[in-house]
Amino acid sequence: MRWQIGLLYTLLAVLNIIFFSVMIFENQSDLLLVNFRYQSESLVNSVISGLEGLELSKDEDANYVGFQKAMQLNNITAFVLFDADGVVWHQYPEADRKGSINGELKSKAVQLGSSASVFKTKYLISFNEQDYSVNFTLPLHAKNNMTIYMNTSLSMAAIRERLNRLYYQMGIAVVYGIVFHLLFALFLFRVIFTRVGLLKEASNRMAGGELGARAVWEQRGNDELDELGSAFNFMAGKIEDTVATISKLNEEIQSELRIGKEVQELFLPPLTKLKQINASIYYRPLREVSGDVYAVYEFPGGHRAIFFADASGHGVSAALITTITLLSLDEVLRKTINPREVITRLNQTLSDRLQSSFFATAFFLLVDNKGDAFYCNAGHNPPLWIRPGGSNVVQLEKSGPPLGLMDGFEYPGKYLRLLKNDRIFIYSDGLIETRNADGKEFTLERAEQLLVQNLRLPDTESLTILKNNLEEHAFEYKDDVSAILMEVP
Repeated sequence: MRWQIGLLYTLLAVLNIIFFSVMIFENQSDLLLVNFRYQSESLVNSVISGLEGLELSKDEDANYVGFQKAMQLNNITAFVLFDADGVVWHQYPEADRKGSINGELKSKAVQLGSSASVFKTKYLISFNEQDYSVNFTLPLHAKNNMTIYMNTSLSMAAIRERLNRLYYQMGIAVVYGIVFHLLFALFLFRVIFTRVGLLKEASNRMAGGELGARAVWEQRGNDELDELGSAFNFMAGKIEDTVATISKLNEEIQSELRIGKEVQELFLPPLTKLKQINASIYYRPLREVSGDVYAVYEFPGGHRAIFFADASGHGVSAALITTITLLSLDEVLRKTINPREVITRLNQTLSDRLQSSFFATAFFLLVDNKGDAFYCNAGHNPPLWIRPGGSNVVQLEKSGPPLGLMDGFEYPGKYLRLLKNDRIFIYSDGLIETRNADGKEFTLERAEQLLVQNLRLPDTESLTILKNNLEEHAFEYKDDVSAILMEVP
């Protein structure tokens, strides 16, 4: 901004100096021209008055001497006297008196002589406004009632001197204008832009994280910029105090979240328990605590079960919902392990305990000691049932709405006949909805393709390949990501 203002100010200053200089010069030039004409007329009249009564002849007599003195008194140093025939009588400086004048001057003299009188008062005068010189021709009385003519050219030295003085004064005015504007610009720079620069520097330092930065200068006039500097420093102090308070609160929140994370991990089954049912887990919370939760259960008689839930939202609120869901599930499992009844009872419990704005999707899979499987899907993303060879992949569709949304809903159960080496892939929507830098989602199709391509690998290695592909794809995570891959022994 200072460069823009500086350039604009310089341009306006130059234009103003040029404009006023031209205006003054034109006015003075007009006055000089008027004065030049007036002085020229006065000079001619003075010459005429000085020559009154003289009768000139071709001889250099007393009259001619008086004529020369009159010329000198009027600062005329060059002249020529000639008659109507163009014959030169006298010429000064000295020249050949037998010479003659040019035809144009002779013609002018004839015009003057056309109205002859004893003393001619009529004269011809021409002005040269370029060099401030004047040329005039006037008739004079000579002996024997003859009329002769005098022609002279002279420069108005006073006018030229005044013009030169005008040039000098204009130069001084221009230099003064430039110096004045430079001093004024320097004043503006020191008074305004120096303090603006200090404000900018302090702002940049604060933006870089130096919250103690302040705009400091000696405040003398208590003007608007001083008030702005004081307001900035006050604001900076408030920001520093607020950030310090927020940082302290954030540390306390982070400490509490770390405790919450540790508590939530107590609800999750250990990896050894997952290995007992040939299952691997990929678990990536968006924050310290997660809205995704899973559990593994073993019941008398060789029955095993996997529970997977994804609460609405993420963070603390979602973690609390999953905690309530797991605690409610423990109550339900004391009464029944049938997937249909488990999900129906769990939905009723959460509907009674949660508001309608809080809910969770869930998937419950029970495998009995004969290898038969029963499941119920409460609004969760359809898990994949991958048969040996990968030629047949079945999506385990939803049985009903998410838990906690519909009071009294009866979920139907579904049956699976699992075979050796069948795989069940359960995942949260954070996996398939993770986007890359171009905004493209990872998609279920891509996850399915990777799992089918790596069927011959152990479930742990297969899930690791999926995880690596996801992390290479991801530009930014916006939700919890969880996935379980279980292989039927």
